[in-house]
Amino acid sequence: MKIRWLNLVRIYGLFLVLGYHLFYQWLPGGFLGVDVFFTFSGFLITTVILSEFSRKNDFALFDFYKRRILRIMIPLVCVIIFTIPFLLLVSPDFSANIKREAAAALGLVTNWYEIKNGNSYESRLLPSIYLHTWTLAVQMQFYLLWGLVCAGLAWLSKVRVVGLKYSVAVVSFVFAAGSYWYMQNMYMAGISLDTIYFNSFTRGFAFFIGSFAAALSDGIADSKTDSMPCGTEEKCNGVKRGKLAVSALIAVFVSVTVVILYGAVRFRFTDEIVFRYGFLAASLLTVVLIFTAKTLHYLTKANEPKIVTVVADISYQTYLFHWPLYIVFSALIFNHLSAALITLVFTFIFAAVLYYGIERKFVLEKGMLVKVSASVCLLIALTLSTMVIYRAPVITSIEENFMLSYIRQDVNSITVLARRVRETEAQEKLSKVTEHSLVATLSEEREHSVVSALSAMEELSAEEVSVDVEEFVPEENVPDIGIAGGVIIIGDSVALGASMAIEKFIPDSDINADIGRHVWHGVGLITETQELGEMREYVVIALGTNGTNNFKAHFDEMIEVLNPGHKLILVTPFDGRGNANAKSVEAIAEYIHELAELFDFVTVADWNKVIGARVELLSSDKVHLRAAKSEGADLYAQCLVDALNEASTKPGKR
Repeated sequence: MKIRWLNLVRIYGLFLVLGYHLFYQWLPGGFLGVDVFFTFSGFLITTVILSEFSRKNDFALFDFYKRRILRIMIPLVCVIIFTIPFLLLVSPDFSANIKREAAAALGLVTNWYEIKNGNSYESRLLPSIYLHTWTLAVQMQFYLLWGLVCAGLAWLSKVRVVGLKYSVAVVSFVFAAGSYWYMQNMYMAGISLDTIYFNSFTRGFAFFIGSFAAALSDGIADSKTDSMPCGTEEKCNGVKRGKLAVSALIAVFVSVTVVILYGAVRFRFTDEIVFRYGFLAASLLTVVLIFTAKTLHYLTKANEPKIVTVVADISYQTYLFHWPLYIVFSALIFNHLSAALITLVFTFIFAAVLYYGIERKFVLEKGMLVKVSASVCLLIALTLSTMVIYRAPVITSIEENFMLSYIRQDVNSITVLARRVRETEAQEKLSKVTEHSLVATLSEEREHSVVSALSAMEELSAEEVSVDVEEFVPEENVPDIGIAGGVIIIGDSVALGASMAIEKFIPDSDINADIGRHVWHGVGLITETQELGEMREYVVIALGTNGTNNFKAHFDEMIEVLNPGHKLILVTPFDGRGNANAKSVEAIAEYIHELAELFDFVTVADWNKVIGARVELLSSDKVHLRAAKSEGADLYAQCLVDALNEASTKPGKR
């Protein structure tokens, strides 16, 4: 069964997804291509089911499952086996969770694995090389459910309770409405966007919209007879095959693709309109593309260009290969555009080899040479994959650095707190001595006062009396940063990774850093610190690495809630991955410079510029530092010192 020109819809969905992953700067909303895929898949599978029932008056559920599993699993297994060895070329960090990630991919549950681990779709330390298989998981889960439902509806149709076509249409509509309603409820309830995006129940409406369209379809074309739904070929040769009708359909097809493309260029993952209406609109417009292509099939005998057929044939294999290869090449090549272009070249080569050289020949042909060659390649790939899995660390070096920094930060906080308590107690006792001395000079009971003062002094140990000089102000270790009044640093994971270097360069500074912080956390942290009376004169805000929607409002609010008498140092974040988060980070860095021009008490610690010239000091994720004790960590701390020195020369305070 083949519908000419329908491949254009499949290729268009692939184009959007590849554009989103590889060229985000131009297609930040290319994830809409997933909804094109889902809707197309729902239409195609339901069409196959209805066609089978029309021919046989029956629907073989287990045959349906077998075809779907083989179609998905054979290329998937091959891609996993042949891409794991590529991890030998990059840092072991990329293989830290490879066993679990590969198992989730092969088990077709990647979407639930990502939800369970709380992973972000667009911002994470080191993305899984099989993250993209979440779409296969959702797709297979749809097949399992929809196969059972259609089998039940087919049985009811056989006993003439209800017609299959109409029952499929009704059930599809109900399921689509329910899924979309569920998405809207989760969104309005403030559930994480990533949880909504990966969830099978919230994404199901795209499949069911495609199924509904298939049920309403007026028929399908048979590859052998090329039958026409309007009856005889002669009847179709009239107006329906006229050039005007064909031109009009082409215009509709192009117009719809432009509308979807506009959404892919204009909107981002975090935009409200995407979850409220964008996914639904993409699915409905895909139905228009499907019916337009289907009508073109009936109105013209022209075949698709060979290139269209080839790209459509390897589209699934292309989708499977592109993401693992991009992760590897982007780790090896810092320039994002170069990595993306090299990824495209190798992706199409490997996809063509897998489909034409292995899948079709190994499965369909009986040539011994082909089978032996494929078996040898498979054995080599399995051996290398085993090596990767064997050497895979339990956690990444970045996570190890975080753990050490957490421990160091906690120890430092406890130490500083203990010193302050001891200092306070010592000062209170010294105050008693001073008080007794003053009273003795004024009171007639001088002798008694002197005795009391001496008794109080005897209660102070040598350690308590000297603690202020020997412990609290280690002059020999303090760099000349030219400030007084103390420094507090509120930061995210990058600041956390550099905390040991910060302690060395800025002793006795308060460091409050944590993983996963966004700009909007800054308001609450500043307010809480002020309420506890722990705010210092110099306030360093190192947030923005994780990107944040509406970041301008959050920075403005931070400036507003900060009490008078402080100098604010804002650290510009850096992300070298060239993805959605990187673009948001660049915008945050630009706004920080704008704030420094507007307010004289704001100073910029331009980490974005400093590390942008020394990217080799970053870890494999192109965001975080290589280790707690490293040149990169020292460079981060020095960047703060330079900003603090600059801030100390400014007259303005908040």
